[in-house]
Amino acid sequence: MKYVTGDKKLDRRLNAVKGPIARRVMVQGIRAGMAEVREAIRSEVPYPSVRRAIGSRFKKRKGSNNYRAIVGGGVGKRNKRRPSRRGGVGIAKENVHWYLLGTSKRSSRIGDRGAMPPSEAVQRGFNKSAPAAMAAVRKKITQELDKALKKLR
Repeated sequence: MKYVTGDKKLDRRLNAVKGPIARRVMVQGIRAGMAEVREAIRSEVPYPSVRRAIGSRFKKRKGSNNYRAIVGGGVGKRNKRRPSRRGGVGIAKENVHWYLLGTSKRSSRIGDRGAMPPSEAVQRGFNKSAPAAMAAVRKKITQELDKALKKLR
């Protein structure tokens, strides 16, 4: 679990606007950082079907002011699943964990299915994007704070 802590200048500016305005500004900043991380993880994955399965979700928890931000495989909006005419779908949101976490040796009635080695794409993408994500958070927060302070004056 990662926590976002701001620098002192941003903290002072956020304390100037409290309540729903500050919350909205923080939400927009975190979403901007999540987009950076999501794109970096997608850039680390060589397969288009796996790239499509990398997503993000940002939701407020029920009954509290806590938010939950997730970026990774099989995350995002759930679409109604279309029934497949064929047996397999390749790699999709439902089974992207096979690619990301790997599988042990598998077999079926047909025969040996082999094993999939785990991929380090999520960790590499996160590590690669961490400075850019924090910069995007800072930039978006300052933009939205300026906009909110302009409206208040």
